Amino acid sequence: GLLGAHATLTDQASFLYPGEELPTNVSQPSRTLLDLARENVARNEGAFGAAPPVVARLLWGDEEDERSLPHPEYDVICGGDILGFTAAHGDLLRTLRRVSLDS
Repeated sequence: GLLGAHATLTDQASFLYPGEELPTNVSQPSRTLLDLARENVARNEGAFGAAPPVVARLLWGDEEDERSLPHPEYDVICGGDILGFTAAHGDLLRTLRRVSLDS
């Protein structure tokens, strides 16, 4: 990445708002959030320098997803639009504790 940073973009594999259901004629979303993130990285590859971000699945609280991340711990974690789902705050905090450096 730029200035030597190695970035990981994470999201859930797919998402429905609480109470939302897929139409009966659809078994799964046509594109996942991860597909959209990969497409975004690909369309902007020239902006990232030598190391574009890695896109990885991460469901908060899922230890298998956490172990699958490209780095065991992260120095800096940035999030956007993450506090609206209050039922997931506990899982979010557990994930942040497990993937953050102890510094």
